[in-house]
Amino acid sequence: MAELRRLVHALQEPAALRERRLWWSRFRRRHQAGARRSHVAYRARQAPLVSAALPEPIQLPGLPTLTDAQWEQLRPHLPPQKPLTGRPAIDHRLIVEGMLWVMRTGSRLSRIA
Repeated sequence: MAELRRLVHALQEPAALRERRLWWSRFRRRHQAGARRSHVAYRARQAPLVSAALPEPIQLPGLPTLTDAQWEQLRPHLPPQKPLTGRPAIDHRLIVEGMLWVMRTGSRLSRIA
């Protein structure tokens, strides 16, 4: 949109300045297109990430859910929910229960990132 606005303004300028702006606009578009092609080619040449075969997750079906009493024992060992500076942390209990769920089910969702 900004490029179009610059071109419309260029139509109202003297011929010499208009010619200079049009030349710059064409140069800029060609340069950006070439840079984009080079970037895509560079990324394609990079070796793909070779990941080692992941071991099968261990399922712990007998792992119980977190009770309120267990949570009260665990909570003092975690950092404060709302630190003195910075952004408040995500609910710690939600994170711990998520970790327990992954351990209980053997889910690989934790490896997505």
